[in-house]
Amino acid sequence: MNQKDFQKYVEILSTYSNDRKNRRMFSDIFLGLGALAFAGSVASWMTASRENRAYRERLALFLGLFVPSCLLISNRLLGEETGEEK
Repeated sequence: MNQKDFQKYVEILSTYSNDRKNRRMFSDIFLGLGALAFAGSVASWMTASRENRAYRERLALFLGLFVPSCLLISNRLLGEETGEEK
């Protein structure tokens, strides 16, 4: 990829990411992913049987790590949409 193609690619991406509808959509997607990760974490924790308890608990903790990240990204995208600076 040469310099001209790269600049065109960056321009297309910046135009796409500045669209308010897209930011709202991505914000909603990340909010949904955070809720899904939380539900998956709780479900994994609650369904742990005696034979695979350690595995399920580690999986629940791993899934739980994604919740704050998804919520922060969702909040950041929504904040950029409304024009709030933090």
